[in-house]
Amino acid sequence: MAPGKSPAGRAREVALGPDKPERDELLRAFGQTLKRHRTLAGLTQRTLAERRLLRADEISHLEQGTRIPNLLVLLLLADAIGADDGELTGGLAAPTRRATRKQILALVTQQPGISTAELAESLGLPPFYVSQTARQMHSYIELVGW
Repeated sequence: MAPGKSPAGRAREVALGPDKPERDELLRAFGQTLKRHRTLAGLTQRTLAERRLLRADEISHLEQGTRIPNLLVLLLLADAIGADDGELTGGLAAPTRRATRKQILALVTQQPGISTAELAESLGLPPFYVSQTARQMHSYIELVGW
């Protein structure tokens, strides 16, 4: 297990399967935006952290894209650097699970009638993740008749 990761954190990371790179890219982009706004505001990581009762290493992790901010932290940071939350997330789009969607579509095409459980097992992903992705694909009419 990677140093500093809890078993639950590692399990969540693994559960993302092939979509982990997409998630990581979103977090890196957010981190770069946070750092740019923080430096424009003339704040160090330590000063920003102190203003919002956070630890400096938390700011560092966010800027490196290794930690996911919760909503309250996002709003607190935006307020502290004089930005709105939209400026910190501007240009970022919700994850699409491209890799998993592509794999699901390939399996459903090859094996019509395959169940969610069989898809999950074939992909090595948790059933809930495959089920959610397949439902999303169905709603976008990417999976018809499944």
